[in-house]
Amino acid sequence: EFTLRSKLPASVFLSHALEAGYLAGLPLSRWYPSLGDCFSVAVTEKRTRQEIDGLAASLADAARSTRTPSRA
Repeated sequence: EFTLRSKLPASVFLSHALEAGYLAGLPLSRWYPSLGDCFSVAVTEKRTRQEIDGLAASLADAARSTRTPSRA
């Protein structure tokens, strides 16, 4: 079990992961309103490497899809 923090709201990551078929974690803002950018993730030995890699890819994709292009 571990916690992830981002510059984006946790809901961005959790929604994106859910669309990809993963229940990625719990938003900590439910219990700690000041932690809207954090969510708790638990991965057990029942998950395969492929499932864990898929979750990681969906979270990375969420981060990429919400970036604004840099100006040249």
